[in-house]
Amino acid sequence: GSMWTPAGMLAIAKFRLASFRNRFCLEELSGALGDMGTLIPLVAACAKAGSLRLGPAMFWLGVFNIISALQWDIPMPVQPMKSISAVAIADGLSPGAFAASGIITGGVVWILGITKLVDLVNRVISRSVISGMQLGLGLNMAATGCGYWRQSDWLELDGKITGLVCFVATAALMVHNRMPTA
Repeated sequence: GSMWTPAGMLAIAKFRLASFRNRFCLEELSGALGDMGTLIPLVAACAKAGSLRLGPAMFWLGVFNIISALQWDIPMPVQPMKSISAVAIADGLSPGAFAASGIITGGVVWILGITKLVDLVNRVISRSVISGMQLGLGLNMAATGCGYWRQSDWLELDGKITGLVCFVATAALMVHNRMPTA
């Protein structure tokens, strides 16, 4: 039968869940938490900037992560949404523009995945272009973040202690690499 029938979708879901159970390890968990550790602060910052509502965003993020994991046997790549979030945080996007960006990006990624054109796009667009975009968005977001320091009490004692604890934990995990870090 077709994979688009209810029976076909159920068979794919059962196969994917068995595959997840067979491959589950600390490295997989670390990678999953690493992506969430980046995505959740971006989503929260976008909510603070007024580009989205946090509750519905987290709900639909979870729903579509599950759907994409079952469809493609991998969690949803969040890099395109990180780029949209960076622009929303640094330059401000209205909720409508933010939603439209997500819908268009999701549609393009879906079409590229279904048609296998993603391989062609990877060959045509050089790594340096992608790296340049990432660097530019990262610097723009970092500058915006530094601007928030003046508006808040991040540099008070609790912020300094939290930063120090996170730095020490990250350094310890990197030096003693028996535990995977994302």
